[in-house]
Order: sequence, then structure tokens, then C-alpha cells
Amino acid sequence: MPNSINSATFWQFSLKFYSDSKVAETLLHWQNHHHKNVNVCLLLLYLNQQHFELSSSNLTELINTLEPFNLKFTQPLRTLRIQLKQHIDLPHYQAMRTQLLATELQFEQQEQQLLIDKLIEFKLGSTSTPDNLSLYINKDLQCAKTDLNQTLLQLKQSAE
Repeated sequence: MPNSINSATFWQFSLKFYSDSKVAETLLHWQNHHHKNVNVCLLLLYLNQQHFELSSSNLTELINTLEPFNLKFTQPLRTLRIQLKQHIDLPHYQAMRTQLLATELQFEQQEQQLLIDKLIEFKLGSTSTPDNLSLYINKDLQCAKTDLNQTLLQLKQSAE
């Protein structure tokens, strides 16, 4: 595994890529309606950018590594944050919401660390045109995948 792939560079990639509102909207839709993990999607896009190809068995291992933490910590916190939105009249609502968002972001960063820690165990193939996201998303999401890949290409060109 090359040194360029680590949790810090993956986190920075994710922050930059996710800051595009169309990307965030698409990934959240996949998360909320198709049960896809945003961090897994971001990792697959990141690997595309780095020209590494993941096998389907590697993807399964990554998902299995992430799932316990996600189910025990990230998802319950996200649910709590969403439920809190129904109580905006609480005296400390804004402070609680801000703290929950910050904690959720830390949990997301931990998920990314878990993914990278597992990823470094794999021997990845290198290719000029990887399409890792196709391993994870269903055929009905292909249109949005194309949009994400296009956004990735635009971001990469703007960084050069």
C-alpha cells in the first residue's frame, strides 16, 4: 500500500469532496434510502482517484470491519441528533445539536480510520480507470454514480 493512502489524506479528500452540495445530497440519499455507508462510498471514490482497484471480497471485509462500530455508535448518535430536531424549543437545543454534530463528525473520522486500517492489509491492484463504486452500489444508482465520478474529475482538475 503506498504511503499516499492514509487516514489523514483520506479525511482531507472526504472533507473537500463532501463539501460539494450535489455530492453530499447524493451520498446522504444513498445512506438514508439505500442503506449505503457514506464513508465506504468516499473511500471507493478516493481509491478511484488514487488509481487503485478493490476486489469485491476486499469490499466485503471493509464493510464487515466497519459495521459493528457504525451500528453501535454512529447510527444511534445520528438517530439521536435527528430526533433532537423535533425539540427545537428546548432551552439548550442549539448547544446540544452542535455537540452532537461535532461528536458525529468524530465518529465519522473514526470510521474512516477503521477503513484505512483494514485497507492497508490488502494488496490492491493499480489501474488507470478503476470503478470501485460499482462494487458497492446497485444498478439503479448508476446515474448518480456517474455524476459523482464527474465531480471527482472536476475536483481533481481544479487541484492540479
